[in-house]
Amino acid sequence: MSTWERYGANLYMRLLHANFLNESETERQQFAHLFLDAATRIPGPELDRWLCSTWRESLTAAWIIGLTRAREYHDGIREKLLASSTFFAGQGFCFAMARFETPAAAEALCEYLDHYLPVEDREYDQEWAIGALAWLDGRLGSQRAGVFVEDSQLWSVTFGGRRIGSLNPSRGIDKMREVMEFAEDIGFNGWWA
Repeated sequence: MSTWERYGANLYMRLLHANFLNESETERQQFAHLFLDAATRIPGPELDRWLCSTWRESLTAAWIIGLTRAREYHDGIREKLLASSTFFAGQGFCFAMARFETPAAAEALCEYLDHYLPVEDREYDQEWAIGALAWLDGRLGSQRAGVFVEDSQLWSVTFGGRRIGSLNPSRGIDKMREVMEFAEDIGFNGWWA
């Protein structure tokens, strides 16, 4: 059985949109066990391959990198986040940036939001990015997210030049808070590194 079959195939749908947050307590505990097992057993070269593969593998690798706070991946995660070339994987990139808890990670999230706001017809991972940035504001004592949240026009979604809806930065902030609390609750502190 490949590493992907053992871990990735069982993780990515639960990591996507942080679907694990909607599970029962028992299911969430099982997920946490699998997630921790993957984080401690998947070797770096395998994560490297996943990070440069399809969105499923990239998403999963980014979440594992974030959980383990593997800062040696910071520059690569930053580049992939800013390129925003793979749908859904940006959710994991934002999680990883938040877990790095550095001013450089906050700056990368600001760069992403500077580039991808206003949303217009580019509905990507802006809610995840603002959530991660707001989390980092709390950790770093900064106030970078406010400038993006204050202007509701930045979050308008358009199609063919007409407004069809909007993203909700508060939803992104709330979701990232839940995700980060979960990551802290499962207790991975990089003890094995």
